[in-house]
Amino acid sequence: VNGVINALVGRQLDKQYNIFAVDMPELFQNNLFNNFYFGVLSNVQPSGKRIGEFLNKVIKLNLTTPANVNLIGYSIGAQIAGYTARVVKEVSGQINYIAGLDPAGPGFHNLFGRVSGL
Repeated sequence: VNGVINALVGRQLDKQYNIFAVDMPELFQNNLFNNFYFGVLSNVQPSGKRIGEFLNKVIKLNLTTPANVNLIGYSIGAQIAGYTARVVKEVSGQINYIAGLDPAGPGFHNLFGRVSGL
């Protein structure tokens, strides 16, 4: 996670950013693929909801705007980012963009309904 943050900030040292990273190792403790992967699916909505609630509070405090929020997620994190964006949109408005890096596919087809146009 630190490597990604350093890469993002390192290119733009003259600008100010607020970057927060979410690491949830408790979601990834089981090593058996089927139990691990499909068990993680049940944590996507609660995780996205909590992150979205945090962002909505930051926006409500006028510390940022939805237009300044960018989400980046890898695999399951891409799905969490998508759900987070939905939570933020319902309360505060549409975020700037989501970068889904190799988003997880199995188990997500139509899981949350239509997601384009977030």
